[in-house]
Amino acid sequence: MTQILQARANRIQKIIGRKENKLAKLSVVRLSFFSSIFLSSILLYLSQLSYLISAPIVILFVIGFGFTIRIYNLNETSLIQFKDCYTFLKREILRSTNSTKQLFRSFPITEKERNSHAFCEDLNIFDKDGIFPLIDTTCTEEGEYKFLQNLLRRKEESSLEINNRQEFTKLFTNRKYFSYQFLRIGSENWEFFLGKKWTTTAWKIKEIRFFEKRNILRRVFPVLSALSFIVIMGSWIFSLPFGASFLILNLILFLSYRAESIRLFKSFESAKARSKQTEKLLHKINSVLKIWNKKEIQESFRSFKLSYSELWNSPVPHLFANILYLHDLWQIRKVEQWNNETYITRNEWIQKLEEVDSQLPFIHLSFMNTAWNFPILDDNLSYMEAEELSHPLLQSQNSISNPLQNFSKGEVLLITGSNMAGKTTFMRTVGINILFALCGGPILGKNFKLPSMKITCSLRNQDSLTEGISLFYAEAKRLGDIFKILKSNTQPILILLDEILKGTNTKERYLASEAILKNLQGKNTFTLCTTHDLELAKIPNLQLRHFTETISNNEMSFDFKIRDGVVSTTNALFILKREGVIV
Repeated sequence: MTQILQARANRIQKIIGRKENKLAKLSVVRLSFFSSIFLSSILLYLSQLSYLISAPIVILFVIGFGFTIRIYNLNETSLIQFKDCYTFLKREILRSTNSTKQLFRSFPITEKERNSHAFCEDLNIFDKDGIFPLIDTTCTEEGEYKFLQNLLRRKEESSLEINNRQEFTKLFTNRKYFSYQFLRIGSENWEFFLGKKWTTTAWKIKEIRFFEKRNILRRVFPVLSALSFIVIMGSWIFSLPFGASFLILNLILFLSYRAESIRLFKSFESAKARSKQTEKLLHKINSVLKIWNKKEIQESFRSFKLSYSELWNSPVPHLFANILYLHDLWQIRKVEQWNNETYITRNEWIQKLEEVDSQLPFIHLSFMNTAWNFPILDDNLSYMEAEELSHPLLQSQNSISNPLQNFSKGEVLLITGSNMAGKTTFMRTVGINILFALCGGPILGKNFKLPSMKITCSLRNQDSLTEGISLFYAEAKRLGDIFKILKSNTQPILILLDEILKGTNTKERYLASEAILKNLQGKNTFTLCTTHDLELAKIPNLQLRHFTETISNNEMSFDFKIRDGVVSTTNALFILKREGVIV
């Protein structure tokens, strides 16, 4: 995919170069015509030629100048579109190579919320080189909000609900290049690296209440407007009386509603700015779903463009139009009529657009990674298993896949291993792939079967000097939260514990860890725990796996493959000696 995107980017770059050269030439032609108009006017005036001879010459240059300006503007618009497309392609090349740090913009949730969340920090969701910068392709604020609701698992869902979302994702994934085209259209004129997304709020305005307290004005303004226009124009042309009176009356009326009318026009400003873009996206969605009438969409947007006025952006013309014929009242009546006639269908369209946008990260993820597969979710399953699971943030050439073998509910999978051998990465691999599965997206693995579940972790606990929290206390609080969830939750829970209770002394760590793991056995949980305390492996009925290393010729290497049983090698002293530590 990277090669395809790069080839397209190279082609677009060449087109941009040709367009820029063409614009440079058109600039010279435009300047030549303008200079010709000016010089010919002076020369013809000085030569005192007849207007019948001189006028056509000047008009010819004026026509040439106008035609050149039109061609220039069309090419300039085209150049901007090609530059937008090139920027989009370069961004997608970064995404295809997992260059997440360069994709980072800003985070949509607070640091406090990230730190208190059950798995955000532990699974690297909002790191600069994390999951969110890699997969977030939402274009609208509303789509991003719904995407985050899904990604952060803020609502408990059954496998049926998740499977419905998965089928929805597959439907759009099966339409080749849908996500690519949707994202390209949706991100036009979008300040991506500032994290600014556009909003659909204006399209969902249900009622316009401008005339709600102005019923009399609603009835009389058409007559008043027509009468005042006739009298004012008659007064100006034929010196008829009362023209000034109507001007003053219209001015008073305008000042009485000006603030509210401008506020109303502003509320639709974002819709007007994105109307062409929104219409394109709806047609793109309808090309897959085939549930709407294409002409109805076109007519609705055409009607809106005719109803909406941008005259309020020009204060002086806006003032004159209102004191002459109450311009704003006519426009508000048009917008109100359009709003009432199209609200039900328009709201349906926008809701579907937001739904597609919220699921676009997973649609696009599947499009960009054809080797990824969709999992099987079934709440009747009491186990989960997968083949060839890999971490989504690792490049394929650096990623080692591992299986998750028949892992039953109520079991504790204890993973031992040397430092840097891959224990924590394996846990994160399992956690992130399960998260993607619960979101209705694809996973980087094969034959993944699992029930719906909740995710909670204790992997990256940190102390806090300002809050007076030690590393041990931070982990104790997190473990306390896990047991509270366990008491109140009806769904199975995935629990990921990394080097449990590493912040306290050896004796108490072992006693507490043993008690915790025994307590989790037989519960409505799937527990993965890494440890260097090999004595914990003696707890009965644990699933035991390990990672190891090879040391040869004073060099250490890892294959990052998970194996059955308990690790039999260590490497801490070797690493310390290699780094010059006297041990």
